Amino acid sequence: MWQFFALGSLFASAGESVVDKYALVSDRKIDYVVATFWRLLFFSLLTLAVGVIGWAGPLHLALTPAVVFIAFLSLLNSLCYTYLMWHVEVTEIGVIAYLAPFAFLGIDTTILQTHFSSGEIVGIILLVLGGLGFAIDAKTHHMKKDLSLRVWVMFAFGIFFTGALAYTLKYVNANGINSVSFFVSYGLLASAGLLAITILRGRSRKLFAKPALVYLPRILISKAFDTVSSLFWAQALLLASVSKVSAIGALQPFVLFVLTVFMQKVLKMRVDEKLNRTRMEWKAAAMCFLVVGGMLVT
Repeated sequence: MWQFFALGSLFASAGESVVDKYALVSDRKIDYVVATFWRLLFFSLLTLAVGVIGWAGPLHLALTPAVVFIAFLSLLNSLCYTYLMWHVEVTEIGVIAYLAPFAFLGIDTTILQTHFSSGEIVGIILLVLGGLGFAIDAKTHHMKKDLSLRVWVMFAFGIFFTGALAYTLKYVNANGINSVSFFVSYGLLASAGLLAITILRGRSRKLFAKPALVYLPRILISKAFDTVSSLFWAQALLLASVSKVSAIGALQPFVLFVLTVFMQKVLKMRVDEKLNRTRMEWKAAAMCFLVVGGMLVT
């Protein structure tokens, strides 16, 4: 059952990333922090709506030290995500997905004493190799130039944040805080922090400037995907280990690539993805590793 939630989260997350990319690169005039603030606030409000309706259990705000800590990390991670969306191809952001299983596999096996079959371990390795193909340039066979040291640091922080979020979710859930309450609580705190930064920078007028008004309806769509993805991901985590759920997430480059090709080639929407024949063939080969690895893990 956890596989259903993990895959549902994967597809929704891919939709979120592609729409986020389109929303940012179609008009780069929007302020960096303002874009991050609206994205995080919309996610919090949409998740709040789910909580009010009662689809994911009762809603209550929690201000525990763990929630405050995750809110701080979320603020930083959201700023990093905006930077990555502006500077790298959307499929390269899947790099986070293929690196994460190695880190979480070590935690699950050594600290939490979770056991894996040899097939599952081979599957995780294949997922990592497949995801790596999306980070290597098909023509030079070297790491892509836009994957700078700064980008890799942000990827590493993204992995740390994902792990902290996952294990904290498991912890607070065991102490009576459900997933929707957790997401809303830290999301609203992080949004308040970004709003404070915007005001202190003297950029409050940019919150409702023309670039922001163009950005808002597009980002509303992406945050709807994000809300579904987060709630499905949380449910998967409550049913399986973090490393297993993360391994399924390594299929994200495949889904992202398909959605990106569809949006850029079919819908003619700008997402700044390099889609010549050589690169498409290279990424197709990487997808084979992802598919086989995913089958072994699930």
